[in-house]
Amino acid sequence: MIRTESAADRLAQAQRDVIYEAVQAAVERECAKTAPARVIERPVVPDEQFDLCPWCNKRHMRHLMPVKEARHQLGGISPTTFYALVKEGELSLVKIGRR
Repeated sequence: MIRTESAADRLAQAQRDVIYEAVQAAVERECAKTAPARVIERPVVPDEQFDLCPWCNKRHMRHLMPVKEARHQLGGISPTTFYALVKEGELSLVKIGRR
């Protein structure tokens, strides 16, 4: 016995195809809207400004300084770049007192 497609089956398949194509197009549009990852340019800091850490045997800048001075030492980077480096763990903040 050979089964033939009815008009209802063809219509249902056509609807599935239209929905699938619409979803694919929406996904492609959404992926195109996604902004590329932001690249942060890191300034070059001379090696003589680094000290060997006795706890982890890595070289760190072992100086405490205000944020403004640290930004200047790092080549005059913007506050946004500075706090992005803090967020990534490249720099650390130390709060002293109430400020």
